[in-house]
Amino acid sequence: MEMCKLPKLTKLVGLRTLKTGVGAALAVFIAQLLNLNYGINAGIVVILSLQNTRRKSFQLAAIRISATFFALLIGALVFSVVGFNAVAFGLYLLLFIPFAVRFKLNDGIVPASVLVSHLLGAEDVSLVSLGNEMAQMIIGAGIALILNIYMPGLEKRIKEDLEGIKRTKLELIRNIYKTLENFEFSDNSQMLIDEMNLRIDNSLDRLEFDKNEYTIFNLNDYTYKISKEKETLQSLVFLNKLAKKLVQNKCNIEELIKITKEVELTIIENQGFEVIIGSIEKTLEKYKKEEAMEFGLQNLSIMYQFLEEMKGLLILTSGISEKNIF
Repeated sequence: MEMCKLPKLTKLVGLRTLKTGVGAALAVFIAQLLNLNYGINAGIVVILSLQNTRRKSFQLAAIRISATFFALLIGALVFSVVGFNAVAFGLYLLLFIPFAVRFKLNDGIVPASVLVSHLLGAEDVSLVSLGNEMAQMIIGAGIALILNIYMPGLEKRIKEDLEGIKRTKLELIRNIYKTLENFEFSDNSQMLIDEMNLRIDNSLDRLEFDKNEYTIFNLNDYTYKISKEKETLQSLVFLNKLAKKLVQNKCNIEELIKITKEVELTIIENQGFEVIIGSIEKTLEKYKKEEAMEFGLQNLSIMYQFLEEMKGLLILTSGISEKNIF
């Protein structure tokens, strides 16, 4: 029941805001549990480290943890030599800031320097004190990373996109089948074509938008699959036109009707692609030997194109190579 409330809550306050609040509180709780001094700073690190994209969060965490290590090292050396005073802190900044810029640790300058200021305030550069400050950064940056791994519903939405595209594709194939069977061209074919095209475009846009968010899982496979559906749609558009021509010419298309139905069932069950492709190949060989007089030269050419396109559609849908069919 609590899981049902989470989507509503994220809509109300925003996912990043929710992560920030929960993450900061958790970081402070862990710091207090470990009896760290200035534990509140672990929560501040979470606030500073949460980013809009996972990749940035990984990069930022690495930068800030590295910067903190070197800042504490430089600060400890300076305070040990110069003492715990304003001049020493100024000298630390004069040494650390150029170092951080040189090694592209700019994003770690402020949080690391805040942690170094604790050494100054406590007048202590012991290993315990240095470990206390380092632990705060690790806890804060670590929690920010863990929270950014959670990207609710993304993979689920992509799979839903693929299922939606498949449903529309099957409707189009069913429409082509009905056109051939009833010798009547369906008016909603263009609507289905537009719907499938829109589904594909929306899904590709979502993948492009989310690609930086999804570094844990590889989106390339999904992008490839959905891009292939663009080619599938082009095949369906062509098959639809060919079906219309065959109906207008009143051809004898019993074999095509049977094959189209089998194609629909094969895609629904997602198996048996090699069998139906082999059947299409045999029919194509048969048409090569047919006398033009039986169907008419133009009709025979259209029927041949129809089967070739249907074979290409099956190869695209199954992902198998044409070389591996037999």
